[in-house]
Amino acid sequence: MCELFVNLERDFTFTGRCDIIKTLIQNKGDSIMSQKKVDNYKALKANRRNEQRKEKFYDILEKVVGIVVCVALVAWIGYSVYDKVTEKDASAVQQTVMDTSALDNYTSGLSADTVE
Repeated sequence: MCELFVNLERDFTFTGRCDIIKTLIQNKGDSIMSQKKVDNYKALKANRRNEQRKEKFYDILEKVVGIVVCVALVAWIGYSVYDKVTEKDASAVQQTVMDTSALDNYTSGLSADTVE
C-alpha cells in the first residue's frame, strides 16, 4: 500500500512509490471549480425542481397522448370489423315483387291518346 505524507503548510513530501497520488496533488489546481462553473451549478440547482416538474408533466402528457392514440386505433379497427360484418348482411340480394299494372294501364292510355 502506498503511504503518503503531505504537509500542507510546507512542501509536499512523499514516501513510497505512488505516482498517481503525486500527479493528483501536483495538478490540484485543475480540480478547483471556477466561479463561472459554481454560478452555473447554483443556477441549475435552483431550477432543478422546475425542470423536474416540466419533465414529469411531459412524461405524463406523452403517456396520455399514447393512450388516446391506442384507443382511437382500437376503436377504428373495431368499427371497421363491425362494418365489414354488417356489410355482408346488407349485400344479400333481395327480390321485390311489385304490381305495375296501374303503370302499364297509364302508359297504354298515353300511347292510345297519341294514336287517336
